[in-house]
Amino acid sequence: GVAEAADQLGLPVHRFPWSDAAHRAGVQRDASYLVRPDGYVALALGPTDSSDELTRFVELRHLDVSEPHAPSS
Repeated sequence: GVAEAADQLGLPVHRFPWSDAAHRAGVQRDASYLVRPDGYVALALGPTDSSDELTRFVELRHLDVSEPHAPSS
């Protein structure tokens, strides 16, 4: 699934319980979201989308998903 693909890519996974507030905010139930550090949703995957789409998205864009490094002094 998507969580396993994210793990293989080194992406952190955060799971949240479904709620009425999530529904009101426009979040799709059982969906997966790749969120950039600035809070922008880079990719939204519905519950029937393939985990291959996440892998393809990251690989095609050559995204560096490693931990951010502290600036050198």
